[in-house]
Amino acid sequence: MNYLAMGPFCWGKGATIDEAIKNAKMNWISSYTGIKRPQPKHFSIWESEGEFTVDGMGQVTSTKPITKLQTSILAAD
Repeated sequence: MNYLAMGPFCWGKGATIDEAIKNAKMNWISSYTGIKRPQPKHFSIWESEGEFTVDGMGQVTSTKPITKLQTSILAAD
């Protein structure tokens, strides 16, 4: 399984949810969110057996079906 974590203006992928969140935190913009220490609840999480790609507009695709596990508390409806 592969995982993708996406936050405001940042994303990361990994073999585990924790790894995906860790990679997304590397590009976290605290000046935009006002949050200095992002938590897992601040990220939307997807899983797939395929490889994830994210384009310049934030569109998430994968070579296999994608399942959304969590929606960020910062996400707009």
